[in-house]
Amino acid sequence: FTTKDLELVNLKVADLKSLAMKNLSKIIPKIETRSGNGYYMVTAGGNYEASLILFESLWDGVQIKVDGDYVIAIPSRDVLLITGTKNKEGIKKISELAIKIVAEGSYHLTSDLFVRREGKFIKYEK
Repeated sequence: FTTKDLELVNLKVADLKSLAMKNLSKIIPKIETRSGNGYYMVTAGGNYEASLILFESLWDGVQIKVDGDYVIAIPSRDVLLITGTKNKEGIKKISELAIKIVAEGSYHLTSDLFVRREGKFIKYEK
């Protein structure tokens, strides 16, 4: 959207995230969590996993419990891996998986890890 497009449909930039989240909530399949050895893999139909980082309810500590702050990998649109900052083995595992998925998989995004601090994800620095 350009600024002109937003004006044409009577939207403000500040309203876009809320509208996008409402639309995403309508189409996203059931969110499921699978526990690995020190990490979690979250699925949502195979196309929306990377978008799950936008769902605040997923990060309120109720659905997924980790040791420390959330550390995530979103190596492709269909993979979301989660562990905690105090779980060094979990961090190592999701980092290795992210690197492998970016190198070998489809629809790759990044092998970087991200940590959730003060309600936002920022790049995780080891």
